[in-house]
Amino acid sequence: MSVWALLTGVAELYGGWRARRAPAQASAARDRLLVGGLTVVLAIVYLVIPAEHRLAVGLLGAYAIVIGVYLAIGALSLKWARSEAADEPTESHA
Repeated sequence: MSVWALLTGVAELYGGWRARRAPAQASAARDRLLVGGLTVVLAIVYLVIPAEHRLAVGLLGAYAIVIGVYLAIGALSLKWARSEAADEPTESHA
């Protein structure tokens, strides 16, 4: 389990690091960096705690809930920001 979390977290951190160069994807890159960091923390926790199945399942469930809520809030924030930008009047240079 810790190998999966470590590989996934590092891949997410790398993707977020690369995506932050594009200004249009700054918010998504920040989300990827945070999720990758939390996944790496999960890998470290799995390496430190004793190997008990119920604890591992509980930690994975808590991790999934926290990440799911964070990503849902991030997605709604992006949606609302784009709809507000679309509602703003554009200036015409005629």
